[in-house]
Amino acid sequence: MAIKGLLPHSTLRRVTLLVIVLATVIILLTNIGLRDYVRHVFPQSVTSVSASCKAEVTAPPVVLVDAVFPAKIEILRGNIKFIPQSYATVRFSPDNTAHVPTVTLYYGVGTTNLTISKAGIFYLFVTVETRGDHTPTETCQASVRIRAAHLSDREVGYKLVRKGTLEGNALEWRAGFVVVEGPVTVPKSATLVVNPGVFVLLHSGARLKVQGKASIGDPAGQPVVFTAHPNESGERKLWGPLWFGQNSLGALHNTWLTQGGASVYQNSRFAGRSAGAVLKVEEGAEVDFSDGGIVNNAGPGVGGERCTIKLRNMIISRCKDGGYIQQATVTMENVYVTEIGRNHVTSSHPIGDGFTFDQPKQSSSGKKLSRISNSVFTGGGGVGINITGPSLIIESTIVEDFSQACVSTAGRVNTVSIQNSIMRSCLVGLRVKDGKLRVLVKNSVMVQNKVGVWYGDRDGAASKSGTLILENSLAMVNSEKNFRVFKGGLEQPDTNTGSENAKLKCFFVSRSSTVASRSTFSLKGSAPCQQPEIYLHHADCEFTVDLLPSKCFLSGYPPTKLTHVQLQRLDLCRDCCKTVSSLEFGNYDHWSMRNIRDMKRATIYTETPNEGCGVTFSTDLYQHTDGDCIVQKVHVKSAYSNLHHYQVNSLGIVSYCQTCDVNLKIPVMIGEQKVSSHLSLSILISLFSISLVSIPGLPYESR
Repeated sequence: MAIKGLLPHSTLRRVTLLVIVLATVIILLTNIGLRDYVRHVFPQSVTSVSASCKAEVTAPPVVLVDAVFPAKIEILRGNIKFIPQSYATVRFSPDNTAHVPTVTLYYGVGTTNLTISKAGIFYLFVTVETRGDHTPTETCQASVRIRAAHLSDREVGYKLVRKGTLEGNALEWRAGFVVVEGPVTVPKSATLVVNPGVFVLLHSGARLKVQGKASIGDPAGQPVVFTAHPNESGERKLWGPLWFGQNSLGALHNTWLTQGGASVYQNSRFAGRSAGAVLKVEEGAEVDFSDGGIVNNAGPGVGGERCTIKLRNMIISRCKDGGYIQQATVTMENVYVTEIGRNHVTSSHPIGDGFTFDQPKQSSSGKKLSRISNSVFTGGGGVGINITGPSLIIESTIVEDFSQACVSTAGRVNTVSIQNSIMRSCLVGLRVKDGKLRVLVKNSVMVQNKVGVWYGDRDGAASKSGTLILENSLAMVNSEKNFRVFKGGLEQPDTNTGSENAKLKCFFVSRSSTVASRSTFSLKGSAPCQQPEIYLHHADCEFTVDLLPSKCFLSGYPPTKLTHVQLQRLDLCRDCCKTVSSLEFGNYDHWSMRNIRDMKRATIYTETPNEGCGVTFSTDLYQHTDGDCIVQKVHVKSAYSNLHHYQVNSLGIVSYCQTCDVNLKIPVMIGEQKVSSHLSLSILISLFSISLVSIPGLPYESR
């Protein structure tokens, strides 16, 4: 008879059997080294989603104590993604003794270099937020797990690579730490394979030259890091470069190069602009670099000659130069080039050009064109995109905040095409120097620079073979001058109709400086703007800029209330009043016109017998901040004055065209939907006039 309260015998047998099986499984898993099998399976990146935004932080899973490693912060969704600058606070848990500065994000993307001073498991927490009174309030958070270890940690393990030619097992870097003591070479017949998650530490003087092939990282794998090896006192000396020799092949995915820039030629009198480049590519080599980045290096990020380089979805930041290539084909897609020549590793010759394309000789007819698309260049001590010779296509790209020109072109024979791009907050937006070059600018804007467009040189004669074509583009709110032309070393006094080598088609530009309280309105009597119709949707002048990540043209525009503003609308045409029965008005950039009323016809007297006609009106204006384009409103009421205007005394801004109706169609992002706002030239004149009167001071004066 069983004792009351105890389990039956059959049940006891089943429980005992289950306990024995579980114990056996635990013993087996422990003996086969399960810890070693899963030790590196940390997430590559962790995404945090809130109601309004989505953030992601990426970092290597395992790092060496006291070694520098990069972390990438990216906003995937939300208003922060479209703001020129936002800021991230970074902290470790548990606390790390190393100080972590605030990280600046440019259009939702930023990087920082970090160190961990003791071994253990750490969580990196990131909080991204906006600052300032004129930006939408938003906060994003994300975190990632990082393990810090010493070289003696057997669970991580490390491979020691001395110097010389790699062969056999030395060509496979599988996991953990890899320490490179000196110069090593991958021979022509070999392929170096670096698995995802490998942390490569290079001593001073160490470099990796690939003469065969190299496959580093994986598109879906954990980050691979190349960084300087700290000595016993924690000091880190430069390494480099990662060097692809003639006719070699390289594929780099989720790879980060940092703390490099050393070169045996760097201090030589024969050293060129690419000396000390962290990624160096020689003639005939092809390198494909996607994701990851080149950050915090003493030399240029990229250097190459007569080669092919593809850069996609990556960051180049805080280097001496972003890149310098000569007679090479470079494709850049979704590349962020930021803080060039600023706060980078010590360099005796800071230059700070975002990227330089150099080609002293004419290229062959079959050579592929270099192309930059969907990219951001921001913050540098020199030129954003410097073109000295080769042909180049720039499309859907933002270039801003460089101490010299946003984009500069020069050369003997080349063609440069700039489309759907913004050149903003530089000394010069677009600098076209003398030379036998053809520059086409279409559907682009040059705003908030000292000079919007500068064509020709002060100390040389403009070449009759070179041509600048500005089509469907704007130059506005530039502090000194919107359009400057030099010919024979002399500045041309009146360039609103173009010049011998500068051709304008539907190019809108204010005639005088925006520093002045008012600009002068003028009309060339012999060639007035011929407008077949003055309502919208004329095909010749349809301005369709669709730029992401920027929603607006102007950066950080203050929502200051306007007072004592007089709005005048003058239509510059000769016969339009005879055929037009109605007018349409729309929105432009940060201005919205509503409740348009008191419309009356006006007569314009020119110096020639032909009379023009126009319309005056009053309206309410609404001003929007640049952060989200539709946030804040300022109500202003304006009124017309008299109905008769003599040309020499009228106020406003002039623009000329010969065969087109000057109408703009500008997509504006509102939430997740795109709506088209329309504007005729006459409205453009009125809005620009108001902006000139109302803005007491503009940023980015002469530096």
